[in-house]
Amino acid sequence: RGCMLAIKDVQVPRAAEMYEATVDGKRCVALRKTMDGAYTMYKALLEFTHPNILKPVGIWEDPHCHDVAYIVFRGVDGTMAQLGGQTMFEEGNPYNGFSEHGFKMFRAIFSTIDHVNSHYAGEGTSSARNTQLELIMKIRLDQANIYYKMVDGEPLVLLGNMDIYYQGANGLKATHWNEIGVCLNSLFGSGNQASMELRELARFLMQGTVSYDDLLWQPGLWNANTKMEFIREIHFMVDMDRDANNKLPYAQTKKGCQLAKKKSLGLFDLMQEFTKPKDENNIPRERKEDHLLDSVLFLRNKIVAHYDDEYKAFSGQKEKIGTTKAQIERYVQHSKGDYMIKLARAIKELGWFDSSPLLRGKTHYMEGFYNLRISDGKGKGKAKR
Repeated sequence: RGCMLAIKDVQVPRAAEMYEATVDGKRCVALRKTMDGAYTMYKALLEFTHPNILKPVGIWEDPHCHDVAYIVFRGVDGTMAQLGGQTMFEEGNPYNGFSEHGFKMFRAIFSTIDHVNSHYAGEGTSSARNTQLELIMKIRLDQANIYYKMVDGEPLVLLGNMDIYYQGANGLKATHWNEIGVCLNSLFGSGNQASMELRELARFLMQGTVSYDDLLWQPGLWNANTKMEFIREIHFMVDMDRDANNKLPYAQTKKGCQLAKKKSLGLFDLMQEFTKPKDENNIPRERKEDHLLDSVLFLRNKIVAHYDDEYKAFSGQKEKIGTTKAQIERYVQHSKGDYMIKLARAIKELGWFDSSPLLRGKTHYMEGFYNLRISDGKGKGKAKR
């Protein structure tokens, strides 16, 4: 439309084939592609509506090279390769989990992949759509092709450098999940420099045959608050079978019996740290972890629900466990790195919940469950928080 594109001899930091540019004096970036590749990618990008997909300004053909064109975008400041693991993960050796930036960026990446996958024929996804594109386009998912722009001081992830894919829709979906798993794994560095939850998440993705719903059950995507509330939710489901005035033993409830048939999480050493050897009457306390029910009751009663009291009684060095949810969850994770992996897998197999705890509301997490208990209980009394 008569706009002048000026390409600078400066690449966007750590980006592949993306250059700083201006359109009529306004800053933008230009991605260099073959002529056919540029027009095919431009058409595909216009079909996608996800907020983390790059929005093209237009295409400019290179007057000096007739088989080259540039797709122009606004608002790209760098790549994931530039940010690196120090931005993506919590500090620690090994990395403890995603940082707040990392959580937001990778959740956005997974959501974007699911959105793109759903536009192609083949096996349905969790968000299947009627729109199908003529050509199958694969997103490049290495660190040099995952972009970001700064919005209110935070990096907003952007995807969209695409190529034609010839191996069919189902092959595309497996390739997308595998490649983002490889990308995640590359951020860890050599050796075991990441928590078991992060490494399990990368392994899960790299197998390729991934459903988006199953992905959301990966604890590597959950922050400490989500994990704590998940434990509350499990306990509440068991407690719903007990009369408020005449409490039935947990092991005799329907769901308690189900948990008692599953293996424990291996938290006995932690139990010893958080449980005084004798009660107020100087009688030795029974400490056991025979099955998953024991593990859940310990996590709920000692880690989640009454932590202020348990902090005082903790027999180890208190500076190691801290006073926040994030700090105490990190301590549990350092003590038993796969505890939440095992717990999430067991509860998902039992089919107690229709969706991942990651999909619960950020506020009033348990409100629906308490309302259910009050309306269903009548003579059972109010549920305790």
